[in-house]
Order: sequence, then structure tokens, then C-alpha cells
Amino acid sequence: MLNADPTAMNPTLRNIVNNRSFWSSIECLVNILEPAKNAVKCVEYVSTTMADVFLALIQMAAAIKALSTEESEDLKKF
Repeated sequence: MLNADPTAMNPTLRNIVNNRSFWSSIECLVNILEPAKNAVKCVEYVSTTMADVFLALIQMAAAIKALSTEESEDLKKF
């Protein structure tokens, strides 16, 4: 689409979308928001117990911890 019509996206937005770090940041955001989305869904059910909420919070913490580990490994490559 962008190759056929270069005016479809302004140059600033085109530079952001073509930037590799933008997509890396999006991937990190998805890794954190997925457990958060699941936690919210879990809490919305009538049959949810505190144990379910606690498990969802642990899953979110594990996702955040894994993210910080991945970032530090990526920084070591440079």
C-alpha cells in the first residue's frame, strides 16, 4: 500500500513504523499487557476467587521479570 501510494502516510509516521526499536517496544508492551488482559477477564467472572486473582498477578509479575531479563540480554549484545 505504501509503495503504491507514498502519500498514504506522512514521513514522520513512516519513519516511526520503519524503525526496528518501535516494533521491539510494541512486542514488550504486548508481553506485559497480555497477562494484564487475562487478569481483568479473570476478575470479571462471578466465580473468581482471591486465589485466581493472586495467580493472575503472579503471571503479570513473571511477564515483567522476563521482559527485564530479555532487555538486559539485548543490551549485552551491543
